[in-house]
Amino acid sequence: MAILVFLFWTTPNVVSSLREKLSLEQLTIRSHSVARVKVTRIWSEFSDQDKREIITFISFQVREFAKGHTPEPTVSIVIPGGSVGDLATYVAGTPSFFVGEEAIIFVTNDNKGRAII
Repeated sequence: MAILVFLFWTTPNVVSSLREKLSLEQLTIRSHSVARVKVTRIWSEFSDQDKREIITFISFQVREFAKGHTPEPTVSIVIPGGSVGDLATYVAGTPSFFVGEEAIIFVTNDNKGRAII
């Protein structure tokens, strides 16, 4: 199953977010990597010491690259939201994955240099 997703990060002060509908060609151009992957690990944690934001990390085993490459056989990305202990946040429009799932991901970097999809 292929998942095609493009996310826009929002700051905690923003009430709503915008999602731009992109074609497959636009997604490919805007991404530094496009890969067929398998989910190997998912975990969430607080993004800062104040525990104001939860983020989720997802590690993928790369099956093949359609664009870009990395010397490592794995790629890890970060998405907003997740659960830590009894606390959970959900950000509308973010993808969800499960360990063992195969997907096509379009990877770019956020303003902190973290890999996102």
